[in-house]
Amino acid sequence: MKGRSLFARLRGGSQAAGRAGLWMDGQGMTLVHLPPPGAEAPRAELRTLETSADTDPAEALRRAVGELRLTDCPCTLTLSPGDYQTFQIDKPPVEATELVAAARWRVRDLLDYPLDEAIIDVFEVPGQAQRGRPPSVMVVAARQSRLRERLDLVEAAGLVPERIDIAELALRNLVCRLGESSETLATLFLGRDRGLIVITRGEQLYVARGMDHGLEDLRRELNPGGGELSLDGDAEGFYDRVALEVQRTMDYYDSYFGLGSVQRLLVAPGLAALDGLAERAGATLGLRAQRLDLGEVLAVDAPGEALAEGVLALGGVLRLPQGEAAA
Repeated sequence: MKGRSLFARLRGGSQAAGRAGLWMDGQGMTLVHLPPPGAEAPRAELRTLETSADTDPAEALRRAVGELRLTDCPCTLTLSPGDYQTFQIDKPPVEATELVAAARWRVRDLLDYPLDEAIIDVFEVPGQAQRGRPPSVMVVAARQSRLRERLDLVEAAGLVPERIDIAELALRNLVCRLGESSETLATLFLGRDRGLIVITRGEQLYVARGMDHGLEDLRRELNPGGGELSLDGDAEGFYDRVALEVQRTMDYYDSYFGLGSVQRLLVAPGLAALDGLAERAGATLGLRAQRLDLGEVLAVDAPGEALAEGVLALGGVLRLPQGEAAA
């Protein structure tokens, strides 16, 4: 990687091929291709790849890259929440060129591994000046060895690593394309084992909070006998626990930023089984709530469930409407 910066541009690929995005966790990967501007077929393509003990993830990804004709395509790798840690700290009073180094020193005792093994980056938390508070930054820390494994996989598949992004910013990239720029949105993302709540307004990310509830918890309550996620069973307890986490996050946003209340709740991924969660959370919180429909953001060729699972891969490869995704 270039330097010690998590979000730094790595190296470019063939821009004529468009851009690729990749997200992965311990059980699968999602690969998405955005064609270049002005392409004859402007629709994005998406593939989900399951991995297991009997599957070589590198070979599965290499095959998908070949089928989509993405060899040498620049790729954004979006990390899952479990692949990194975030910390909000007061912004160190240093020059911009020294900010990452200063942040490394500030979080050294918060990491559960040696500082020398960490890749660090920061992005600013907006909305401090009007509250009379000193500026703060969000520090993102990831283990070098884990990132190297991920980047080696990307390169072995024939893609060219261009950027590394995180789930919070990937969600921001998506939802800033929905609604008005003045609308404050809460977005709830459920991964397999963990969740994430972000609050955004336009292109600004204000709050990001992890949650110890995921799709596997919902699966157990909806279908105690095991099997696929379905609409059977009773998940009211899960819905209420999640709604409470969203409420706490919204309360923090209201008290810390004072910028007006959240106006809408988006639930991702866009699985039909999450309709009940959106309905219950919306009623509990007094908000309009709905599943995040990626079809409102861009046209994608993918079956429904695959499209739902492509949230982070798509969000990572997208740039902000006005240019580069701010880290």
